Formats: sequence, structure tokens, C-alpha cells
Amino acid sequence: MLEYKAARRGRTFAKTNQFLPTSQTCSTCGRIDGPKPLSVRSWTCPLRGRP
Repeated sequence: MLEYKAARRGRTFAKTNQFLPTSQTCSTCGRIDGPKPLSVRSWTCPLRGRP
């Protein structure tokens, strides 16, 4: 349903693996930093120096 709605509005729809650790992945360089405790809400990538 989301895929066809995105197509109707000219938007991009991306499907990801449900086990992909996206909250542990740097959005800039793609480095996976590993699990973090729930108290950590943001982290800085050691390679890029960006949150």
C-alpha cells in the first residue's frame, strides 16, 4: 500500500530488511557502530565527526 501511494505522488519508496541495524548505522558514511543502550539517543560517528 505504501509503495503504490509513494509512486502516485512521485516519491521514493525504499524497503529495508527488518533485521538491518539502521539505528546503529551512520547516515553519512554507512559505518555500523554496534548496539547501544536505550539511554543513548544520538551518537557521533568516529570517522566523520557528525551526529
